[in-house]
Amino acid sequence: MTYPSASTIPDGTQKRRRFASLKWLFGGTVVLFVAALFLVPAIFHMDPVTPTGARLLNPGPQHLLGTDQYGRDILARIVVGARWSLGGALAISAGTALLGFCIGALAAFSPRIVDTIISRIVDAWLALPTIVIALAVAALLGRSFNNVVLAIIFAHWPWHARIYRSLIRAEKTQTYVTAARLLGVHPAMVAIQHILPNIIGPAIVVATAAFGSHILSLASLSFLGLGPQPPLPEWGLMISEARSFFQLKPWLMAVPGLAIVVSVLAINMIGDGLRDMLDPAGRAATVA
Repeated sequence: MTYPSASTIPDGTQKRRRFASLKWLFGGTVVLFVAALFLVPAIFHMDPVTPTGARLLNPGPQHLLGTDQYGRDILARIVVGARWSLGGALAISAGTALLGFCIGALAAFSPRIVDTIISRIVDAWLALPTIVIALAVAALLGRSFNNVVLAIIFAHWPWHARIYRSLIRAEKTQTYVTAARLLGVHPAMVAIQHILPNIIGPAIVVATAAFGSHILSLASLSFLGLGPQPPLPEWGLMISEARSFFQLKPWLMAVPGLAIVVSVLAINMIGDGLRDMLDPAGRAATVA
């Protein structure tokens, strides 16, 4: 059996291969970088709260990214702040995925009238601006990191519920599910043993795709003062605190803003790679 040489593979396939390789290389680099963000502070004993130098120092050998208006090292605050920004987005992703899956599964397995009611509630919720809902809930609960995470989960769960309901309903029509029901398998066991394993892949892609928006939502609410309170080094809060010094020391805002941009871009690239890996059509397109 002979295989096509690289020269006979269509140019589009070669481009997709290169793009997929770049995505995974970029994604792997980002994973290592994120791991370093969580390990480096403990190894080098970085203190993001205690002033370690003169105020508003320019970047230099002693402070690579300079110091802020209180004399705190910007690099230490960026690195340690990743725990709050990325960790908070991870908690939001897990919470929205869990709540959305439970409600979506309830709608998919319920009688038609219950499914219709839940679907209309989800549609009405999606018609409202999520940032407004999150602002209202965060203001009602009070200013804290935990409250802002709960507020964003409360605002974003309907999107996940709709997607999971669609995934489950699509799997319910498959032949293997019908066969399991005819054999007398309990509906709950059908859902756990047969349907759930087949939607884990798309569910991971959905959660990854939403991760970047959760980083932005957390940073937005923190910028408005509803998230973690000073002196915690959350990236959105750092941008808010540096507003008064933007013209004098622009890097105070630029550095945490760049950290947010790079993080969101990285997560989106990883999501694209996961989609290509888990989607059979995507795999067929990238394999010669």
